[in-house]
Amino acid sequence: MLYNQSGGFLSTIPTVTKNIIIINLLLWLASLKFTVMTDWLGLHFFLASDFKIHQVVTYMFMHSTRFDHVFFNMFAVLMFGRVLEQTWGPKRFLIFYMVTGIGAALIQELTWYIDMKPFLDDVNRYLLTGEVGNLGKYWSIRPGELYTDEAIMTARDQLLNRMVTIGASGAVFGILLGFGMLFPDTPLFIMFIPIPIKAKWMVIGYGVLELFAGVSNFAFDNVAHFAHLGGMLFGYFLIIYWRKKGIGGGFSDNWQYGDKPGVIERIKRWFKDLQSKWQSGGKKKDFHRSSSERTNSDQAYRDQRKADNDRCDAILDKIKQSGYDSLTVEEKRFLFEQGKK
Repeated sequence: MLYNQSGGFLSTIPTVTKNIIIINLLLWLASLKFTVMTDWLGLHFFLASDFKIHQVVTYMFMHSTRFDHVFFNMFAVLMFGRVLEQTWGPKRFLIFYMVTGIGAALIQELTWYIDMKPFLDDVNRYLLTGEVGNLGKYWSIRPGELYTDEAIMTARDQLLNRMVTIGASGAVFGILLGFGMLFPDTPLFIMFIPIPIKAKWMVIGYGVLELFAGVSNFAFDNVAHFAHLGGMLFGYFLIIYWRKKGIGGGFSDNWQYGDKPGVIERIKRWFKDLQSKWQSGGKKKDFHRSSSERTNSDQAYRDQRKADNDRCDAILDKIKQSGYDSLTVEEKRFLFEQGKK
């Protein structure tokens, strides 16, 4: 059940954004008391004995005991996630958050596998031939001493089980990517930089830094940089898929796929065409009515068209603010009927 209580500051935060923050904070507080939660819910390497499939989801709601870890992630969710939720609606935003978080986990698993494959090959070679290979890089192996298969496999599992990733950063980087794609020219201020930076350049900058840090693989660095890139990558492809299908109400007017205009732009064009037809005399003339009757009828028609246009503008504003899914059945029907005229 989602937490949704009216009144106060919490009432100003969209439902999904609010509950993501609450769940993360509650689990962070619980982990301070029950440190074993990280072993249960953190993401392990898929070849480790401690790996469980639910960890692909649960890891993104866990954080280290340092407050700054959970604070900065949740601050980013509050600042940027709420905008995406207001644009897409709660359902689509939740899908986006989960896809980017799970995508980050899959990329992290792939990164681990690439890093650990030489080690796993050396273990298998030792079990088959007794050849030590490069195992000395990982264990203190005394030359000439033989180890049982059970001892080798136990040491292997101990090493693999120490590989754990926690945190919402993968999904957060997906949110940053989404914000940069939807609102590329929005100026943002970054700490220690005195001038505003457009959202698109901030996202590109973060991506380049994460790629550099991931490839560099500094010895002192225990941050899952490729998981962050994985969140951005999955977020990018999901948005491109939505854009191609023309779904996900609330896209910005200039959001286009190839030469196709965006959803909002296509709706606007319908009504501009209607308006231009009327202004150019597209309405058929009725020569069987008197001049006064035609004048009164034309005025009534213009009044009705103005009322319809005003209502359409209000509905389009609602789509921009809360997403297409926020429309009532009657509002959707009205747009559909107007688009056919």
